This record gives sequence, structure tokens and C-alpha cells, in this order.
Amino acid sequence: MASGVVHSPKKSGDGTMQSYDKLTVKEVSASGTQTPNSVWGTAGTTSAVTCTVLNGLTYSNLSYIQWQLDSKIISEQGLTLNKNHEIVKFTLAEKVRTATNITSIISFTHSQDAVGNLQCIAMYSTGHEIKTPSSNLNLITLTSNSELILITPTDGAAVTFSTWAQSKPSTTNVQSKSGIQQEIIQSTAENTTVNGDGILFKESIKFFSSGSTPATVETREDLFKKKYWYNYTINSGLPSELVISGKIFVIGQTFVDTSTKWTKVGGRTTLTAYFTASDTSSVTVTWQQKGAEGIWQDLRTGGYHNIRSKINDRGVLNANLIIDKIMESDITTYKARIEMSGFEVTTDLITLKAVSANVPVVKDPVFEGKSAFFHVAITVGPKPLIVKLVHEQSGKEVQINLSSMTSSPFEVNHVLKDVFSCDDGSYYFKITFETGLHYKTSKVKLAVKRMCRPLTTPPNTVLTEEKLAGSSNYKLKVTCADDDPTYVIMRFDRTEATCDTKTGKWDRTDLTPCCRTIAPTDD
Repeated sequence: MASGVVHSPKKSGDGTMQSYDKLTVKEVSASGTQTPNSVWGTAGTTSAVTCTVLNGLTYSNLSYIQWQLDSKIISEQGLTLNKNHEIVKFTLAEKVRTATNITSIISFTHSQDAVGNLQCIAMYSTGHEIKTPSSNLNLITLTSNSELILITPTDGAAVTFSTWAQSKPSTTNVQSKSGIQQEIIQSTAENTTVNGDGILFKESIKFFSSGSTPATVETREDLFKKKYWYNYTINSGLPSELVISGKIFVIGQTFVDTSTKWTKVGGRTTLTAYFTASDTSSVTVTWQQKGAEGIWQDLRTGGYHNIRSKINDRGVLNANLIIDKIMESDITTYKARIEMSGFEVTTDLITLKAVSANVPVVKDPVFEGKSAFFHVAITVGPKPLIVKLVHEQSGKEVQINLSSMTSSPFEVNHVLKDVFSCDDGSYYFKITFETGLHYKTSKVKLAVKRMCRPLTTPPNTVLTEEKLAGSSNYKLKVTCADDDPTYVIMRFDRTEATCDTKTGKWDRTDLTPCCRTIAPTDD
């Protein structure tokens, strides 16, 4: 209908046309109006939609105005159901009437339920129906693809934040606790097809450690799962401001007790590495050994056992590599490769070293009542804490005073005084190192010999002692005392006596004397 001013003629008393009245004609939409057609708001905020329709049509009057949400009638109390059959509450204001129009205002609180197509319908007495242009009710939302972010000291992780709104957010901002840094790696905005309205804005942000969290720690007490937080905000300071918060956990820190592990060939040992994780379900630990050519090899063969503990309340696990029987080829360097939650971390190196000690033989023979000298040189190994000399046959142990021990290499001496036959046998050193390693040296033999009782020197003789080659035995040999040729051996079959040092007995004790020869006379 067009608008304008119409002048209407007016008759005077004598019947002539003398003046005119003004009639104002206003343009009114026959189909009605509904504004706004796109309604956006954050959860908890309130919006209103206004519907204006004609009071009547040709030969008909307005019967009523009805509101519908997705074709479901909104009752006079403002109640209806959405597409998911959830109750939505509206508030209907008193209608406002003018000479030509009636206006109805409906308001609601934005929520996940209060979304859809809202339409005003006018019904007239002739049965004619007018549906105004509808309004799309939309909720401004901010979501992320991850509520919990896991990063390591060396690797970050990206999170995508999605905003559905009428337009791109005027501002975006991310804050995090000290120790965490972030950077925007991608931002995109695309039209959505939901109700044919709005855009979907996505922003990907990568979070990573600022460097204050080292990959390895100096003590096991420093090892725990570190927790941080972040806030991502859109439209800061505006009514449409939204904030989403999340947690960041730094995992993958590692610790090893020692860079050098002392052991012994033929022994059994355990290597241990500690690390932090979020849970155990995604954790895989592979121990690696450095080969002869410097190539790292996974340990998956027999003789090696990979055991992982449960996670404790600090988020710490330990991985143990048990080597049942150490061979020479096992004396090398090791590390643990840990895979978890899409990350891979590697522990510090642990070098396995074998203790080596040299025990020289005891000088033989050692006779009863004399002293035996024992010596051990630790050519490769840590500092010994306790050293004991052990007699294998009796089990007797003598702890050695280490005050005079030399270093580089560590050398220990011990003198066993006044030995007797009961001290005969095998001896070894039992060493306890400061690292806790227990080590037994090779054995040496102590042969305690017995001296035979001194023999009485026969008349006119001299006894000379001689050692027997290839034996600890010795013998006594008889010679005549003087150079006077008149002295002669009386019994040549009894000029030597041999001492058996095992028994301490002579093979004979009746050595011959020397006698003077007397020249015959004529008488």
C-alpha cells in the first residue's frame, strides 16, 4: 500500500466547494514484519523478536497472533518444545495496537535448547493466514577439540578453538600460566549451513613449554607431572564475551639414578629409568643397547626383561631392564625410548661397566709361624667401601683396614701373620663398593708348609740345607767338618735327609758321622 497525503473537498453553506481536509495514508506491509531475522547471543543473555502485522484485511479482522518454534506452537504461557523435544521457555509481552497494526514482542534466554526457526503467524476472521519472515535463533558457542592438553619439554601440542557466531570474533586472546608459551598456527572462517546463518571461525593454537621445564631432572624428587592452565577468550569486554578454560600437563620428563652402573661379568643387574606420564594405557617402553659399531639396537631377545611399574600419584613410572647373566657384550651403553600419547622421549644414557680386580698369587711356600702377604688391585671399578679376605674352607672373614688403600687403581694389602696348617687353602677378597655392588675376586691358593724338627749334627760334620727344585721340600746334606783328609764319611748311604714340608717329617734322621782315619803302623 502506498503512502502520501490526500486532500478532500469540503462544501460551504451555499453549496460551493471552499476548503479541503488532509488525509494521511501510511504504507503498511501486507505480509507483516519480523525483526531481527538473525538473533545471536551467549548462554544466559536475553534477546527479543518483534512481529508487526495488520489489524485487518479486506472484509476481515485479525483473530490472533501465534508464535511457533520450528513449526511447534508456543503456548500463551510461553512454553514449547524444540526439535529435540526439550522444553523451551519464552516470555510474551502485551501486544501493542495502533490504528493500522498490532505488534507482538517475544523474548527468551539464550541456551543450547533455545535455538531454531522462530516465526510469527497472523490469523484473520476470513481464515486468511499471514506468516512473517522468520527469525533464526542461534547460540554463540565456543568449543575446543581437547579439554586436556599434553605436552613434553621438547614437543608441544595444538588445540583448535571453534566459534559459531553471526560474525568473526572481534578479538581472540589466550592466556596461560607462567612456564607455558603459545602461538597461533592457523585461523579460518567459513559460512555455516546450520539454519543458513552465521560463520564458523576456527583458530588453532600450539602450546609448548617455555624452557623452564627441562627434559631431564637432577633428582627423583624433582620428577612429577606438572600441571598448568590456559584461558581462551573471544570478544573481550563485549556482551558476547566467552571464555573457555583448560588444563595443560607437561609429561615426558625423565631421570636415571646414575650415568654409570657398575656390575660384574656373569652377574645379574637392573637398569632403571623414571619418567612422567598422564596414564599407563598409551605407554610403551623399549630399551636400547649400543652395539659394537655404535648402532643402537632394540633389546627384545632372551635374557632381558623389560618391567614397567604402575603410575603413582605424582604421575611417575619407572621402567626396569633386568639382565639375567651379564656377558662381555653387555658391557656397553643403554637408554630407554618411551612412547606415550603421541610423543617420544629418550632417557639419559646409562653406561654399564664391569668391575675388574687382580689378585696375584701368594708366594710359595709359607711356613708355619711365618706371615702370608695378600694383595688386590681394583683396576676398573668404583671406590670400595668394605674389603674382606675370606678363607674358603673355613668361611673365616677378616675385614681389612682401608686407611692405607691407594687410589687409581685402588690397591689393598693384607698380611696374615703366624699362619698354621689350618690356614692352608683358598682365599679371595669380598668387596662391597660405595655403589652397593658386591664383588668376589678370583681365588688364590695359600700352601702352608711345615718345617721339620732340627736334626742333631753328627760328630765331625757340617749340615748344609738345600732347596729341592720344583718342590717346597728341602734337604740336609752331610759334609765332614774339617778339610783334614783324615776325616771321612762313615756311611755314604746316610749323607742326606729330605724334609717333607707337607707332613713336617724327615725321610731319615740317622745321618752319618765323619771319622778320622788312622794310618797303620808297623807294630
